[in-house]
Amino acid sequence: MNNLSLISHVDLEARSRLAAATGAYLRGETRSFAFDEVVDDAMYDECEGRDGSLSKVAYELWCFYDDFSDHSVRTSAEGWAYLKRLLAFLTTDYVLTERVHRTWHRGQLVALGSLAMLIVAYLAWCNSTHWPLFLLMWIGVALAVRYCPDPPVRGPDMEQLWQFSPFLSEDDWQGHARLLDQYRIPPYDPQKHMEPYPPRLGWWVMDIQIWIWRFVGLPLVILPRLWPHTESVLLREANQGQAVAVVTV
Repeated sequence: MNNLSLISHVDLEARSRLAAATGAYLRGETRSFAFDEVVDDAMYDECEGRDGSLSKVAYELWCFYDDFSDHSVRTSAEGWAYLKRLLAFLTTDYVLTERVHRTWHRGQLVALGSLAMLIVAYLAWCNSTHWPLFLLMWIGVALAVRYCPDPPVRGPDMEQLWQFSPFLSEDDWQGHARLLDQYRIPPYDPQKHMEPYPPRLGWWVMDIQIWIWRFVGLPLVILPRLWPHTESVLLREANQGQAVAVVTV
């Protein structure tokens, strides 16, 4: 695929709309519900032949707000820096690629042992006189899955890439940081931007639903844990595109 065909799939107008909304969100001029409307519009299917890089950025932005509570931006210092880099990317016509890394981890052994226990529990269920054993093993497996070791969040190589993603290097990012000048993004304030979410009944209801699903659908919960942990990071394509999109804010 040549550079011209790649550029034809870049929607500068849509990128500008999402960039303006992201800038307003970071400045505290809009809240999560208004931001969500713009992000949702950018989450179209890449198979439709539209701007797939815009869609990838929109899914990243979706992780930085709560769908159920209208609030101002809340994130860590690392998250704030990542939001600024995503905003800078939206002012370009660069194309994104996804770097994927898979890691084997101890949690897979727990999942494998849990699956074996479920098979034994099913055999106990088939023999009605042993149904208490089935119940005990089912509960034990549910607890094992809930408290099994988590896979590593990021490996060393991926951690390094995250320091400047979606740009190619720290120098690449610093060379594009000037693109943020037009958005007047304030400095990160931990007292303001790390304010906890307000407690509400909805969180308890959701937790109960998750626990019910984990208990009833336990085999379906275990099976994905048998596979290696997959992590990915977005990086722009080298030598494709430039800083061209200009947004008035």
